[in-house]
Amino acid sequence: MKIFKFLAAVVLSTALFSCSSDSSDSNPTESEYFNFKQDNQTIPVTAWTAQRSEKTIAVTGTSANGMNISFEFNIYGNLGKAHTYSTTDFGVPLRTAQEYYAQESFTFELVTLDETNKTVKVNYSGKVYEDGHDLTSNFVAVEGSFLVKYTDIAPITTGLGAYAKIDGADWYNSKSDQEGGYFSGEDISLNFYNGDKNQISVITNDDDTPVGVYNFTSASSNNKVVLSKYNTTTDQFENFNCSGTLNVTEKVVGFQYTVISGTYSFTAINPNDSSEVQVTNGTFKTAYENY
Repeated sequence: MKIFKFLAAVVLSTALFSCSSDSSDSNPTESEYFNFKQDNQTIPVTAWTAQRSEKTIAVTGTSANGMNISFEFNIYGNLGKAHTYSTTDFGVPLRTAQEYYAQESFTFELVTLDETNKTVKVNYSGKVYEDGHDLTSNFVAVEGSFLVKYTDIAPITTGLGAYAKIDGADWYNSKSDQEGGYFSGEDISLNFYNGDKNQISVITNDDDTPVGVYNFTSASSNNKVVLSKYNTTTDQFENFNCSGTLNVTEKVVGFQYTVISGTYSFTAINPNDSSEVQVTNGTFKTAYENY
């Protein structure tokens, strides 16, 4: 069932974001290619597609026997998603890179992003699991590289994403998800990741978070922002004790989704050793599903 849902999502994404580039594009500055090995076996990739929507790039390579490998990443080189799957043999399971802290088991190198000629060059290697949340699940090792030409796609909603300086270092999300908010009055955790150990969560309430400025502490139940760090022993995120300011600058409620944006800055204290992390210049814009 998982592979059918994934393929349906791929088809929907393609429909939403229009047509993409392939290896027939003319006049590249350097010849395109796509190399792919799985458990040291070469998988000849015969076609590929690549799309860019603002700061997100999606690339898929397809072999003649229907084996596919796909990536979603941001323009700063942070991996969001990596999958392998077959469109012809449904006995082949859908496999995915480690869901959180992907850098632990997957190396993704953005070599070049040529915005003039619209090409992207990447090296990759790592594990893809049958269950990206369970590192004891079956996996295969993949490796390869690609240089492909991409097509720019207009997003349905512009400006989505999250950014912050974490102890002075730029941090850009490469994927996000939503927890909660499916019932009236329930808090919503809007989570942002970029493949490293950090998670930034904006916790709001659809019924109780109008546009405005919110000062929060670790005791606040909502209208706050939390930094979490991935614990490789427990394979779970651990929340830091956070206090600071959240400014919700816009909230547009639609029939199915709400788009919310704002800024934030806060101090995060590690509950284990009391060390401090400064999170500054934070911005976010995301869409969440209404209850």
